[in-house]
Amino acid sequence: MALHGTAALLGWFDYAPDGESELNEWLAREHMPERVAVPGFRRGRGFWSPEASPGHFIMYETTDLETFSSEPYLERLNNPTDWSRAIMPGFRVMKRIVCRVSGSAGASDGGVVATLEVEPAPRRGHDLRKYLTDTVIPELIRRPGVLAAHVLESDQETTATETVEKSLRLAEDEVAAWVVLVEGSSKDSIEKATGELLTADLVLGRGAIAVGRLNLYQLIYSVSGVPAP
Repeated sequence: MALHGTAALLGWFDYAPDGESELNEWLAREHMPERVAVPGFRRGRGFWSPEASPGHFIMYETTDLETFSSEPYLERLNNPTDWSRAIMPGFRVMKRIVCRVSGSAGASDGGVVATLEVEPAPRRGHDLRKYLTDTVIPELIRRPGVLAAHVLESDQETTATETVEKSLRLAEDEVAAWVVLVEGSSKDSIEKATGELLTADLVLGRGAIAVGRLNLYQLIYSVSGVPAP
């Protein structure tokens, strides 16, 4: 279904191999419930794949972009728990972006999600946005097994906010420009649809200057926050 708000935080990462079990316990039992308890957070979901690079993908959906600069959220980032402090140094790769949702549609949530990074060419953002939201999303969600599709544009200023939690990670966070997310009931259905509608040649011809690798992930946990009034 459509995302639960007008903004989101997306993160891709790898983790120290000997800490994977502890990482997933922390994410599912503390970190994600802690985040969705912050006013404005609607839902958090965690995905994983042994074939994707990076192997983990998480996303938080929020009411609006201002949630990420709110006092309750920054208080959490600047006062990490003891468990968070122990976990943070184990991140080996971290790509983290705060985004505006520029397009989102679908009938339900999928157990599999594909992520595709795209970068708009200078002065071509409007063209790329229109193509993705008006043409690609409606066509994707009509394909068998594709349940939802979304286009998100990163907000670089909000993403770059310095916090105590960020300083605990040993490597500097990487960033992305725009991201297309495709949710479905199976890997095969998503690969078939994106292979026809989201090829690099098609997207590059519609306003993108660069297109990344399509990564597919399996849902492993989901935590919902307090519904908006």
